[in-house]
Amino acid sequence: MEINYDPVGLAEIVQTDVPRLTEEQRLIFNRVCRSVDTALGEMLFLDAPGGTGKTFLTKVILAKVRGQGKIALAVASSGIAATLLPGGKLPIQCLKFRST
Repeated sequence: MEINYDPVGLAEIVQTDVPRLTEEQRLIFNRVCRSVDTALGEMLFLDAPGGTGKTFLTKVILAKVRGQGKIALAVASSGIAATLLPGGKLPIQCLKFRST
């Protein structure tokens, strides 16, 4: 289930890792948090070259949102990327696409 997370562990991740975000990561983190806090209902896509901290940033965002008791889906375009994210899944696994 997408709501069974340890709130203490999530708070620790946020407290420890938010200060470690780069300036650019912080801008993205704040943008996502603003979208969630104001219930804008946006779908946001993070794309960048390898080694730029996408996985780290995504883990921090997931911890922040899930720590608020909200549902955050970690959807990745490849199986390898999905395994790197807590609760990560492929689109077909969480969005119930039908293959024809």
